[in-house]
Amino acid sequence: MKNKITLLASLVLLTALAEAQTTLQYYVDGSKTTAGTGTLADPWNRIYYAINRVRDTTKDAVVFIKRGTYTIDSTNFLTQLFIGSNSGGANGKYLTLKPYAGDEGKVFIDGSKLATTAFFPNMLIISGAKYVKLQNLVFRSLKNTNGYAVNIQNSQNIEISKCVFDTLRWTNTAAEYGYPTVNNTSKFIDAIYLKDHNGITVAN
Repeated sequence: MKNKITLLASLVLLTALAEAQTTLQYYVDGSKTTAGTGTLADPWNRIYYAINRVRDTTKDAVVFIKRGTYTIDSTNFLTQLFIGSNSGGANGKYLTLKPYAGDEGKVFIDGSKLATTAFFPNMLIISGAKYVKLQNLVFRSLKNTNGYAVNIQNSQNIEISKCVFDTLRWTNTAAEYGYPTVNNTSKFIDAIYLKDHNGITVAN
């Protein structure tokens, strides 16, 4: 009897540990006309919903994003990407934003509507957050000298890997559209802004 109780207790413990280690998976498809619920069968139609969802931060969470263009509009907060202290990861468990399998390099974060406004000039902000990964995303068409593709402040353990920054146009000189500079000089403007950070990795 004692052995059966010990075995049962062990099974309950193993089940609990397995549950605690399960990765949460969410899905976004910008072509959908309705908000959705974030499941594979019914994905959200905005990345905003995935970032701002209340999650169990004892588990890793992966947000899979369907190929397409996701435009950041300073006049529409539902398009804006802000990962704060309550929406990143915790306790070594990451929030990861990445494309669907096979859609790598085909998820475009578009900043073309940020060209003339200074109210929300950044395409993606990570502020006061921990444990965030960005993988295989393309940031393009930012045209605002006040902003950055990715703005990271007061954050820890942030990984940016295999992301692309292109068509960033801070000047009117055609030769500089891809690699904008300050006042047409050799000093390049950074696509990623870092301030008061720890453990930031940018790879490939």
